[in-house]
Amino acid sequence: MRRLLVSIGAALIGNCGGAWGFDDLTAAYRWDPLKIGGSAWVTGMVSHPTTPDLRIARTDTGGFYRWEADQGTWRQLATADRFPDVSGWVSGTGVESVALAASAPDTLYVAMRDAIYRSDNRGDSFTRLNATIPMEPNSQLIRSDGERLAVDPRNPDIALFGSRDRGLWRTENGADWSALSTAVIPSGEPGAGIPVVKFDPNSPALGGRTSTAYVAVRGGGVYATYDAMGTWSKLSGVPGGPLDSATPTDAEVHPNGDLYLTYNNSGINDAGVWRYRPGAGWGVAESDWQQLNTIPWKNHNAIAIDPTNPNRMFTATDGLQETFFSENGGASWRQLSFEPSSPTIPWAQQTLIDWVSSGEYYFDPHVPGRLWMAEGVGVWYSDLTPAELDDDRMTFNYQSEGIEEMVPLDIVAPPGGAVISFGWDRTGFRHENPDTYTATQVFPDRFSAGWDGAYRPGTPTYLVTTSADDLPFSGYRNNAGYSTDGGVTWQPFASLAAGTHPDDLKFGAIAAAKADAAHPNSLVWLPADSTRPYFSTDGGATWSRAAGWPVEPPGSDSAGQPISSGLWFRYFRFQGLVADPHQAGAYWLTVKNRGLWRSEDGGDSWQIVSDTLPNWGHHATLLADPSSADRLWYANGDQESPSDYHGLFVSNDSGLTFTEIPGTEHALDVALGAAAPGSDSLTVYLLGIVQGQQGLFRSLDDGANWDFLVHYPMGIFDAPLLIEASPDRFGEVYVGFSGTGFAIGRLATTAGDYNLDGTVTQTDYQTWREQYGQLGTPSADGNRDGRVDVADYTVWRDAFGAPSGANAPAVPEPASAWLAAIAWLAAARRPRRNQADGGGVYDSTCVNVNR
Repeated sequence: MRRLLVSIGAALIGNCGGAWGFDDLTAAYRWDPLKIGGSAWVTGMVSHPTTPDLRIARTDTGGFYRWEADQGTWRQLATADRFPDVSGWVSGTGVESVALAASAPDTLYVAMRDAIYRSDNRGDSFTRLNATIPMEPNSQLIRSDGERLAVDPRNPDIALFGSRDRGLWRTENGADWSALSTAVIPSGEPGAGIPVVKFDPNSPALGGRTSTAYVAVRGGGVYATYDAMGTWSKLSGVPGGPLDSATPTDAEVHPNGDLYLTYNNSGINDAGVWRYRPGAGWGVAESDWQQLNTIPWKNHNAIAIDPTNPNRMFTATDGLQETFFSENGGASWRQLSFEPSSPTIPWAQQTLIDWVSSGEYYFDPHVPGRLWMAEGVGVWYSDLTPAELDDDRMTFNYQSEGIEEMVPLDIVAPPGGAVISFGWDRTGFRHENPDTYTATQVFPDRFSAGWDGAYRPGTPTYLVTTSADDLPFSGYRNNAGYSTDGGVTWQPFASLAAGTHPDDLKFGAIAAAKADAAHPNSLVWLPADSTRPYFSTDGGATWSRAAGWPVEPPGSDSAGQPISSGLWFRYFRFQGLVADPHQAGAYWLTVKNRGLWRSEDGGDSWQIVSDTLPNWGHHATLLADPSSADRLWYANGDQESPSDYHGLFVSNDSGLTFTEIPGTEHALDVALGAAAPGSDSLTVYLLGIVQGQQGLFRSLDDGANWDFLVHYPMGIFDAPLLIEASPDRFGEVYVGFSGTGFAIGRLATTAGDYNLDGTVTQTDYQTWREQYGQLGTPSADGNRDGRVDVADYTVWRDAFGAPSGANAPAVPEPASAWLAAIAWLAAARRPRRNQADGGGVYDSTCVNVNR
């Protein structure tokens, strides 16, 4: 029997063995992105001036990417194998700034995780440098401004970094960093600091260095050096103008030495584009500031100058509300209209509407007239063709293959249906085929967050979500609704359309109960305001507060008042409300510090079942086991301190008592998936810590033993927050990171083993017959093209050794096909089986067949 060994030294051998005292299945799994293609803010992007297609894009939450031109995709660089100082999950991998060295194409600097890193192989590996500086790449305050990092165009070992609170930093040997005195250059407004640092590559060389550089300080003016950082001086300028304003956002230096800066409005119409023109040559104090004619009362966040034709410039107001193009160096501007084009990632075609959270614009140094834009869902480019410019218009083309930056909030895997992911900004996506960019949006015309999602037990095509904006200026618009066709289409709840929806029923968690005649369309919604839940008997047309909700006991400060639900903040990922899959109209709920509660009348009245659960966590998960009416699973979720960690809890008596499973030390999340072949027990997946090892685990025997699946899915060290598992396909599990989207883990099965039993037999042919024509990720899709077809029969045939040509079975429509196959199956060779080098015989799912 396979055991969870106490001795760490008792290592198993082979692909199914490990050194932590449990089976190590890392080699048995393959990990891929649950493909969306962008979906969150790419806050900046840089290109190398002399090396075509060398581009780096940074994000506010999801690492940074290098464009791989030969593959037509972006590659994530924030992976554990590239950062040797990473020893565990990191909550948030947003990037403060990036910079390429013009004189050394392989050299790249990146500011993230309160540190500055250097790579000399284009991001294949990084060295942490000796600079520890507070950073906030996901700050609401100017996260898309800059770049803050800049490398001397003539010397890759000389670089500058403008921090948010610690002033200007510099290195002169590419490794050792030090801060310049704030008496020379002020640190700027706290939290914003120095957002713009720029070298002038056309300024004279001085001792192998670039002589001129500029630094724009928020609330402190603009500073320049003309002697290769020997001295710095504040530029004189217009009183009350940009030098005294608090809002520089971007800068470019024209080949003639003019400095162009963009500003946000500080209240005196000082926004827009400003040009600083030095006097007769570099180093002359006298200068000329001019506010160029765009819209001076609107915020501008970037400026682009075409290096192939410096008279061509582009800028825009916040949100891309107005776009401006100049062909005479900014002397005059004209507005351009724009439209999106995204044939390869169709959902993005519905973006760039109303408001565009643009991050950076720049002209491609190698493709004349091509303008790049990094913005709130991904990366775009526009080829400013003469024909389009004649019509005062432009087309932005989406190029975000490989970028996965959704901030996950939930994921739902309905039996027999497509996976639905939920997250910030785009509500969610339906993934008919997770390996292609065919995801469709939940409520595609809304900028919103999908705080929670659920399907109705027994009717998994019915789905609900508590979608709502997290934007104060929109009034936190409520976009919640439902789908009756497995997420293909969505409708808002009728109460929203009728204007009768309760004002405080927003955000939070939702569940849909199993239906019967008495409860045909029952819903329960727990809003994020600490109050008791609402329930609906008509699918969301009307809502009522739960009347039978327990109250505080006599003698307490709030005696007689309804007990607080504990869900007081909308950012909590709370999964403690679930429908009972075995009883219509029944729900389970965990309540902060008050244990487990239950309702059996559709959510109107609630009873306290037990108080044996640990204190409720911010991201607690409760699961009602669909295979056992008495079994519940509980993970306490994320905790601020390891002293508050709890393992995985299970109840086998309908919640009267819970037992913490030995060996589980921290349960971040738990999921139930399809049983292993030949087993009646659902597979239990645990995200957290087991016997001191951090990672994702699975158990095939209700938590008695554990297998280790992975520490860093896809190599990403961004902390995973949630998991879900396929109820249809054994071994398939989904992971949601803090800010880098979702990953899907699948067993790297033997070719042709379509029933996942570790062997290739005639039974797999029957599985292929049964799944023929199915789309998505069925087990018989042997060539992983998203469809079970004749090509997958060929995969099985080659693995089994079946004849081809005239003797091959027909496509499974004629009844004779299966009968014809029997004749040659009898003489076929014996099935294949995987075998580990030790510790017993394992099938292709790494289940020990000898235990």
